[in-house]
Amino acid sequence: RIVAVGADRDGTGGVERAERAGIPTFVCRLKDHETRAAWDEALAAQVAEHRPDLVVSAGFMKIVGPAFLAAFGG
Repeated sequence: RIVAVGADRDGTGGVERAERAGIPTFVCRLKDHETRAAWDEALAAQVAEHRPDLVVSAGFMKIVGPAFLAAFGG
């Protein structure tokens, strides 16, 4: 089952569709963080809150960094 849908920007079709289906969503925008590393850590933390077995980055518009990859086996 899908435990959450996240995005790096507002207004994405995937997030809107997930919301209509009652799936938890989140947006973690790079511009809301002082550094790319801080964003990467925040993104990893937000994803981890949902305890996924698998992370799929379909259509995700940013390259994730070391903190995210370390958290999810990449």
